[in-house]
Amino acid sequence: MDGRSVHAIALALVADAAREQDFHQVPEFAPIRHAGHEAGEFFFVPASGTVQAGL
Repeated sequence: MDGRSVHAIALALVADAAREQDFHQVPEFAPIRHAGHEAGEFFFVPASGTVQAGL
């Protein structure tokens, strides 16, 4: 699965959860500035190696 597809799923999940809490939050798909890796895609996985359902 490519980064844009993961972002689309996360965007919907986060936006829906935020709306339920009367909170505005919109995830962005963009380079991490000043990280030295502006051209690649990275995924952050919890140290336990588990991934939340739905992603």
